[in-house]
Amino acid sequence: MRTQLVSVESVPPGATVVINGEVVGATPLQVELPIRQFYTVRFERLGFAPAETMLRPVPNGNAENFIRFGLLERVGHYEKLSPNPVRLELHPVRITPRLGEDAVSAFAARVREFDRFLEDGLITHPEHRRLVDRLLLLVP
Repeated sequence: MRTQLVSVESVPPGATVVINGEVVGATPLQVELPIRQFYTVRFERLGFAPAETMLRPVPNGNAENFIRFGLLERVGHYEKLSPNPVRLELHPVRITPRLGEDAVSAFAARVREFDRFLEDGLITHPEHRRLVDRLLLLVP
């Protein structure tokens, strides 16, 4: 099966990239992916709302050939992944104080608690990211 080198970028850089549920690194990065698949590309960075986009096979210049050969078609010879580069702008999460409590301090305390769980081996890195993301979604 053919693969393609895909560039992945974010503004700001340094976002964790998760492709189809698997952490592949931090932006900017390049990743080699099989062409004949669809991908969900998720960007995660503390202080920013998570963002997702799709990466999908589309016809390439070879697709205009009148005669196509079955084996070449099966291995993705007539396709490329798009968009390439994958680029998203992340939007900061604004934490506003709530009545009767300091939301920033409460948020920081919860993140420190999740950090301790990670250090103690009670949760994995992806679980840690999901917990922090969920916490960010609860902040108005």
